[in-house]
Amino acid sequence: MKTDFSNEVTEQWKVVGPVMTALGSVTRQRIIMLFEPGERLNIKCIADQFNLSRTAVVHHISVLQDAGILKGERVGKEVIMYVDWDLISASLDRIKSYITLFAVRQ
Repeated sequence: MKTDFSNEVTEQWKVVGPVMTALGSVTRQRIIMLFEPGERLNIKCIADQFNLSRTAVVHHISVLQDAGILKGERVGKEVIMYVDWDLISASLDRIKSYITLFAVRQ
């Protein structure tokens, strides 16, 4: 048994937990998949793609923002959203590295 498991994971994966939680929803996954590389979308464009209330879509966007996946920039009265692809990639790399470390030991 690896006894330092909880401390090591907490430090290595501080960002990973919120990212994985945010991406655990199919709706939030679909929101991320709306974005082409480098694309910026306003909240109305995002909400128009879903058969959900605007309030529900804004909730999902807020979860993605809290995890750092979606960033927003105010332009006039609009908030323009974009994806932090580097954060998603880094989180997945941390998980893969951790799994690979233990897969090699088997």
